[in-house]
Amino acid sequence: GVFVALVGCLVLVVSSFELGAKRLAPLQRDAVSAYSLLMLVGLVGAAFGVWYAFYRHPSLAVNLWIFAGGLFLQRGSEVEACGWENIKDLKADREIGRPIHHLTTRENFRVLLSADQTPAVMPLAEFIKINITSAQLLPKLRRIFDGERVKFGVILLDRAGLTGPQFFASWSAIVRVMIDDASVFIECRDRPDWHQIRYRDVSFAPLLLAIAHILIEEEKRLAPIEA
Repeated sequence: GVFVALVGCLVLVVSSFELGAKRLAPLQRDAVSAYSLLMLVGLVGAAFGVWYAFYRHPSLAVNLWIFAGGLFLQRGSEVEACGWENIKDLKADREIGRPIHHLTTRENFRVLLSADQTPAVMPLAEFIKINITSAQLLPKLRRIFDGERVKFGVILLDRAGLTGPQFFASWSAIVRVMIDDASVFIECRDRPDWHQIRYRDVSFAPLLLAIAHILIEEEKRLAPIEA
């Protein structure tokens, strides 16, 4: 990066000197354009070199260790120990045939898990999903019962019902929530068709299904929160 910046500065200085030193006749405008272009290349090179050397945040590989209680991650000199209950986000894209899981920890470590890395990743991804669901089920269910609205990507769950993009249904109106490789489906008593939301836009899909099932079964006990 520093080398690129120095070369860019050298080109900029040389082209500026040549452009200022030569007294070109009016018919030699092509030469002026060439020197101007050379100055532009030098300026861009210098700016890129400075950004690359001093301002760019390199994308470092994340080393991941999986334990019974959570994850340990290392990125360069940074490390984090993150329990299952503190995983901030987990999304999956299953439309391309092989699932790709995107995981974000409490300290914003981002991990991608794909079968393209190694076939052994998929059982580990399932292990991670099961443990996250087990660890976060009761805390998030408690938050909903206490009147809080909990976000699962583009879906929000609260005591009143399920909210999605341009969609709302109360728990008493929802028959069931299901998923396949591409979508989350919501069946409602007052709608002829299933409402569909893209799977990759939903966070913690197994956890969402578990909580939705409980809230559908317990909807008669969900009295409104007093203001």
